[in-house]
Amino acid sequence: MPTFVIEQREPGDPRHGELRWTIVGTVEAPTAPHAIYEFCIAMQYYSHELRHNTAVVHGVGWFRATLPPDEPTGPPFVIQHQDPIGPDDRHLTWSDVAQLRAPDAASALQAFLDAKGWSADASVFGTVANLAGIGSLRAVRAEDADAMRVTPAPT
Repeated sequence: MPTFVIEQREPGDPRHGELRWTIVGTVEAPTAPHAIYEFCIAMQYYSHELRHNTAVVHGVGWFRATLPPDEPTGPPFVIQHQDPIGPDDRHLTWSDVAQLRAPDAASALQAFLDAKGWSADASVFGTVANLAGIGSLRAVRAEDADAMRVTPAPT
């Protein structure tokens, strides 16, 4: 079973540079969501909101479970933004906006949202997020990005 690093986000605004994280512990768990949940329960943070591998603890702050920096971080994922659609469009198209490595697609999406400072504003549904005024974003495996650029795929 992998050992995940639990980090707490330091105060800051993403408009003024990259957000910083402080390591506050480690948890052995099968997945990142399990690790963050186990951490919250161990710390008696019973009033928390889980978002895949992240948690917001009201009155305390944001936490995340990641693999240690010296371990492989997982496969590459592409973050895609849904292109504008017209009244006659029958398919959605997606443009690549970022590429990063993560244990899974949902963790990749959470990491992207956090780097942009959008974690609190996004409605996240697994590997897809929607932000008012910005649109829909999704995380897909890098090797599948080209094949998934149009949905549903033309027949």
